Amino acid sequence: MPEFVWEARTRTGEVRKGSMEADNEATVQARLRAQQLNPGKVKKEGFDLSALALIGALGQGVDKVIIALALGFVARPTRIMRGVVLSAKENMYVDAAKAMGATHIRIMFVHILPNVFAPWLILASAGLGNAILAEASLSFLGLGIPPPTASWGRMLSGAASRYIQ
Repeated sequence: MPEFVWEARTRTGEVRKGSMEADNEATVQARLRAQQLNPGKVKKEGFDLSALALIGALGQGVDKVIIALALGFVARPTRIMRGVVLSAKENMYVDAAKAMGATHIRIMFVHILPNVFAPWLILASAGLGNAILAEASLSFLGLGIPPPTASWGRMLSGAASRYIQ
């Protein structure tokens, strides 16, 4: 289910921003109205055509595909992980470590990092499937990885050309 970023106004004129998963933009607007908010901007979050434009400008190559996909998929996981780290930082064991005189580096690696690893692993594994599909889409269009390297999109493109004939 795609994630939508929204901006809405309350009856007092206060601007609120957030994000939610929904099937389409109309569902987001209906949920905002149910919360007595006046919906403003609603934008679908996720991979857009920026990778296509970047590959078109840079040309083909494995390194260029990796850069384009990384730039396209980095915003949402970064935002989520920032929230997870800020939440983990507020736990009592971090305060106890500070009280015992632990350095910032020790707190970060011993107390915070192990607690944010599980959400990061989930985001990475979920994003991997999306990255594979995005690379296959670029290769299907002929903008992905060059021919000696196997690519799912190029294989599908070759099969599609046989069926069109």
